Amino acid sequence: MKLISESLGVARSQLTVRLNPTAAPDRRRRVLDDTALVEEIRTEVSELPSYGYRWVWGLLRHRRETQSLAPINVKKAYRVMRDHQLLLERRIKQPGVA
Repeated sequence: MKLISESLGVARSQLTVRLNPTAAPDRRRRVLDDTALVEEIRTEVSELPSYGYRWVWGLLRHRRETQSLAPINVKKAYRVMRDHQLLLERRIKQPGVA
């Protein structure tokens, strides 16, 4: 391997990567059916459109807790809201304005 890498002028690590492909294609995110979660989020956002993802996540967590359902992860709530354009627009703070 050393002679081959020296003759080609490439690093040995790159040769091993090319010869032994890893399981990277299998590690892609699985496509999940989030339609029920999207509807839950839409009902929460429709009550007050100024709710951010953290507030919506808290409401969903509380509602699911009272219904004895599995809790939702905050990262999943953010991802679903981002994918369906339900996030608030980022507020740009101006200097000198509170």
